[in-house]
Amino acid sequence: MGAVQAVMCEGSVRIPFTFQLVDKQIDLPCYVVTGRGFLAHTDAKICYETGILTLGAGSDKMHKVLSPIKAKG
Repeated sequence: MGAVQAVMCEGSVRIPFTFQLVDKQIDLPCYVVTGRGFLAHTDAKICYETGILTLGAGSDKMHKVLSPIKAKG
């Protein structure tokens, strides 16, 4: 459907990225991880023990606590 350029900011950390927008009805022949390109671009690390997502590189990093998502059904 298109793309949107955004900058994720926290303190002095700025992460620019171009997100691709797709229709939720897109028919893909395989499973995909939504946001995989962004996670790779930011050198993301997920600690399942502490529930913390770390984004950024070198000394420029931001840390976010992950919230559990309740599955429906």
